[in-house]
Amino acid sequence: MTKEIKIKIKDDKENLLSDAIAGLYPIPQVNNGTEDEPIWEPEFTESEWLGEYVHRNLKRQEARWRQMQETIAVTYCEDEELFE
Repeated sequence: MTKEIKIKIKDDKENLLSDAIAGLYPIPQVNNGTEDEPIWEPEFTESEWLGEYVHRNLKRQEARWRQMQETIAVTYCEDEELFE
């Protein structure tokens, strides 16, 4: 089962958000040419990149949270036998 999350963006603000995300996190480029004669093109449109960025960022936040949980779970014990 999957859950769809919808974000409503005002029509007059979509371009602002797309520009902001693309400006801070450039749209990935793919080579649609050859290694000798590369043709670099955006992998996503600005609108697609906005959605893809949100998707990637949510995944990154979940991974960071799991890492934090694992760090909290580590038990610290002093070694009482270090010294005489």
